[in-house]
Amino acid sequence: MPSLTTSPTLSVRDLTKRFGDRVVLEGFDLDVHAGEVVSILGANGSGKSTMLRCLSGLTKFDDGSVSVAGREVRSGERVPEFAMVFQKIHLVPELSALENVCAGALGRLSFWQAWAPRAFPTDVREEAMGCLDRVGLAERAHDRARSLSGGPVPCASARRSCSRTSRYRLSTRPQPSK
Repeated sequence: MPSLTTSPTLSVRDLTKRFGDRVVLEGFDLDVHAGEVVSILGANGSGKSTMLRCLSGLTKFDDGSVSVAGREVRSGERVPEFAMVFQKIHLVPELSALENVCAGALGRLSFWQAWAPRAFPTDVREEAMGCLDRVGLAERAHDRARSLSGGPVPCASARRSCSRTSRYRLSTRPQPSK
């Protein structure tokens, strides 16, 4: 249990999101302190993924406030502290597992560094190899994503989010914990 004097790492107040006339989130509040792992449970269509997309800046929220590490986040503002792991697995079948994980770094690379997947900088490739190693996929790093079976594909997809300078992972489905 966090100390009562500790400020939350993530603070959400009265978050509201509408799609046209349809309200999908209304008055959502959340505090997350350093070291906590939080799960949001709810029925299909209850707004869980929309809430995560609003927190990460992928979707604009209509009302409320979000603050990360004491910094107020504007609606639709990209939040570099968060890496999003999506419900659907979107690996590029023609690329290797390593190249797919390296793709997680695209947001911090220059246009020229990101232009050709086979030319990712050495530090990005080393970071991605470390991510694959943590889930036991280092030996499959150069296998094309289309050749990976059902188990390794979610692992590679989740590891793509660790190949970023983000401190926190937002996920719409439980992910490997390594």
